[in-house]
Amino acid sequence: MSNLVKLFGSGIKAGTPVFVDNFSVAKAAPLGSPLPADTLGQWTVTDTENKLSISDGKLNFAPKATPSYSDPRVFTNIPTTKVSGTAIVLRAAVTGAGIICAGFGDNATSAPSRVCVRKYEASVGCMVNGSTVVSGIATTDTDIALITENLCFFFGRTSGVWKILYLFPVAYNTVYCGFVPHNATGTIDVLKVVTLPAPFNTDYGTAVQTILGAVPNGSTFVHNPNAGIGATFTTLANSQQVVFRRQDATNYWTINVAADGSIALAEVVAGVSVNRDTRPAGTIANGQWLGIIADGAVIRVFTNNTLRITYSSATNFQTATAGIVNIGTGAISDLASWPIELTGRAKKILDEVAR
Repeated sequence: MSNLVKLFGSGIKAGTPVFVDNFSVAKAAPLGSPLPADTLGQWTVTDTENKLSISDGKLNFAPKATPSYSDPRVFTNIPTTKVSGTAIVLRAAVTGAGIICAGFGDNATSAPSRVCVRKYEASVGCMVNGSTVVSGIATTDTDIALITENLCFFFGRTSGVWKILYLFPVAYNTVYCGFVPHNATGTIDVLKVVTLPAPFNTDYGTAVQTILGAVPNGSTFVHNPNAGIGATFTTLANSQQVVFRRQDATNYWTINVAADGSIALAEVVAGVSVNRDTRPAGTIANGQWLGIIADGAVIRVFTNNTLRITYSSATNFQTATAGIVNIGTGAISDLASWPIELTGRAKKILDEVAR
C-alpha cells in the first residue's frame, strides 16, 4: 500500500501519513496498549475504568467517575518531530456537556497542552502551553485541523468550508499527538497525524505575501478581503501601525501600538480615526507576535497567544485588500498575510485528509 494519501482522480498527494486511524476494527473495552491503528502506527492507551471502545467506525469515549486530563487518553506511542506541514486532523462529536482535548503535547502521560483544540458542548476553543487562548470560535460540528509551520494554524471546517480560526507562534521540536476526553461523552471517527505537502510544507504555508526579516517603514503588502495577518513587534515604539483593509489613504482599519505596549483597533473614515476597542499598557511586549483575523464583519486581535480584541461591527472596507506598516522609531519583523478560507489545492488536500 502506498504511504501517500491521494485525491481520487486528481493525482494530488494529500500528505504522508504518520499515524492514521479510521477506527474500522471493532474492539470492546478495555482497549489494550499499545493499540495498533487500523492503517498506520500504534497508540499508547490509558483507560483504567474501561471508558474507551471501538464500534461502527468510531472510537467511543466517556469520562471517568472523577474526570481527568490523563485518563482515559489515546496518544502516539512515539514522538513526532516537528516539520512544516505536520498536522493533526480530528472529527469528533461531543454529546451533552463536556470537554475534549486533541493536539500536540510534550509527553504521552498528560493532556496535549503544547497546543490543542478543546471541544465543548456547543463550541470549540484552543489552548497553547496549557492556557486557554480563545473559546467559542466554532461549533462542535466543526472538523478540526491543527497545522504547524513557522506558526501553528488552527483550521475548522463547517458546511464544507475550511477557515483559519486562529494562528499563533508555538515553540517545540518533538511532540506526542493525541486525544483526551476529560469529562465528555462522544465519538471520534477520524484521528490522523499527517505531514502535508505544498502549500502547507513551508514556513509560511498558504501566505499571500511575506516580508521576512526587518520590515522597512512604510512597507506595503496585500491580503485577501478576509485575511489573517501577523508580525513580530521586535522593538515597541509610539505610532506603530499595521494598516489593513486599506481602501485609500483616508479609509482603512489599523492596529495602533504604543511604546508602553497598549494597543488599539481603530477605524479611519474620511481621515477621521475612531478607536473601536483598546487594551492597556503591557498588552504586548518587545519581541512578541501580534496577529489579526479579519473575517467579514468580525476582527480579532491576538498578542502573546492571547485573544485581546473581538470587534463584530467591521462593516466598512470589507473588500479592500491593501495594507501598510509604520514602525515609528521601533522595529517590526516577519510580516505575513494569509487567506482565511482555503480554496483550490489547499482545500482539496484537507478535504481528503479529513474524510
